[in-house]
Amino acid sequence: RTRNITMNDVSAASIPFFAVPPLTIEDSKGPSINLVVGKDGRLCVSVEWTSRCLPGQKPKLLQIGLRRHALHQDCVELASQSVLPQMCLEELPTTALCSSKDFEGLMEEAAARFKKQGGILRDESPYYCRHCFQPLQRKADSSTVLGPLGKAWIAEVKEVLKLSAVAIDEIGHANPLDTAALRAPHWAQLEQQIREEANPWEAIRQAKTPCSCRDVFCCKELNVDGEELIHGTVYTFRLRVSDGQRWSCWTEYSPPMQVVIPPPKPPVPYQETLAPIPPPTVEVLFVKDGDETIQSIVEGLKGPDFRLRLRWPRFEGRMQEVEYRILMWTLSPEQRKRAQSLEKGPLPPIVGVQSVFTSSSFPGVAAEVDESSAPRIVRPVVPDCSPVARARPRTLQPGSQDTPEILAHIQPFDPPRGRANELPPTLEAEVNVMPVPTGHGYVFAVEAKHCRGALGNLGEWSPPMFSRFIEFQHQSRELSLEVDARFGTLLFKGQAATQPKPKNEKLQMEASTVSFADEHRDLPKAMPLLSNPGGDPWPIGAEPKKFIVRTKGRTVYAERLDAEKLPDLPEARPKKDDLREG
Repeated sequence: RTRNITMNDVSAASIPFFAVPPLTIEDSKGPSINLVVGKDGRLCVSVEWTSRCLPGQKPKLLQIGLRRHALHQDCVELASQSVLPQMCLEELPTTALCSSKDFEGLMEEAAARFKKQGGILRDESPYYCRHCFQPLQRKADSSTVLGPLGKAWIAEVKEVLKLSAVAIDEIGHANPLDTAALRAPHWAQLEQQIREEANPWEAIRQAKTPCSCRDVFCCKELNVDGEELIHGTVYTFRLRVSDGQRWSCWTEYSPPMQVVIPPPKPPVPYQETLAPIPPPTVEVLFVKDGDETIQSIVEGLKGPDFRLRLRWPRFEGRMQEVEYRILMWTLSPEQRKRAQSLEKGPLPPIVGVQSVFTSSSFPGVAAEVDESSAPRIVRPVVPDCSPVARARPRTLQPGSQDTPEILAHIQPFDPPRGRANELPPTLEAEVNVMPVPTGHGYVFAVEAKHCRGALGNLGEWSPPMFSRFIEFQHQSRELSLEVDARFGTLLFKGQAATQPKPKNEKLQMEASTVSFADEHRDLPKAMPLLSNPGGDPWPIGAEPKKFIVRTKGRTVYAERLDAEKLPDLPEARPKKDDLREG
């Protein structure tokens, strides 16, 4: 109203209107939840959603509710937060959906279904926006620049139309063109309908203006701080958005997600059905320096220790910074037997046996033998200048417990400048172990986990990767002397051996005569003609023999018994012993 001297001029009432909050497109299935690991090891939960806004409208406030995925758990509604500009990742107008190759086909299918119901399509598109109730445009804007989120959004145009729009054939046959039937009508609409019935006009039946809304892709990160979000717990999330005037409805809860990151693991090669590849293991190498000989090692078995080099493939995880832990088991023969029986316990599995043989007779050579490859000769170690992690723990005494001993923790390797992405494919560490008696041995294992930030503090160690069973054997060499002498037709043979490591030792040997039969005993026997040509060539020779047949305790395998090597048989019973008088 206006006034001059007195307030006597009153204007007519304005057109009625109402406020509409931003529409969360994922309201029926909940927001998208992902786990994000920062470069510094920060662990957080990423909550992603899409808000559809009117022209000039934008999301300003956000409120997230979370609930533990368990019975009788209440929803915890976090405090509302402002939607900052960095939280809005990308904006996309609804006209960009027309650039999808499947968009026009979906439009024609919806129009055909509506015409089959008997309706007449007067608008540009058979799909109507759920936010402004206007038909979607069918012409794309060439000036729209698509980002990675927009391209993924258009690739799923069928799912997007299902969530953000409604087809005209889904409204109903009674009111095929009345899109306002989806909500409660306003009193102004009822009054307008009454006026139209009294004085009908054609303007109401003209095509409506197309939708001009925008889709805003937003993301909010929640830190796993141990208070609101606890590591290892399963949660479900929901949210609502406000434009500063009204709050939207709460979305449905998202699918449950466990807030945990799996530990790093070694790369596993592609497995073929016909030629499977064994899983990776820890390789153990016997270290021999250039100025150190096997003689000094053998002579010092009672004092100094052995140097072993462990080599394993690099573990891969969500972070490049991975920490390694080296474990060692000292197994006795009884523990080794229990480990081979696959009993559940702290003992490691025996994936193979690797033996290290040393000898004082050959001071420059040592051999490594395992059951999967040929013997390998240990050569002097060439200094390796490649950037690999190394650790030299203290000398350890063999223990008798089933639990392993932790040898070393290896921190992540920092590559030199300019080579940040070049990481070594394998890592190495040197350990010192004491010699153990025959039958005892060592088993090594390597575990890994992330080492920075909350992920390193809360993360778990990976399953261990084991080595073969390492045993040390020393072969004592001795001098063996064999003499063969012939005098005419007589043959004399003698043999003698010294003690290990002989020094100025005298041998006394007696050579006795050897008979002609013993001399030629190793020669093959001539095979006579078969008595039955074409028959069984066994036994060799045509001499008749007795054949023993087993009547009790038979097996499915054929066997032939020698009468001379059979045990003593029981005495035979008297004749007609079975026929006795009662």
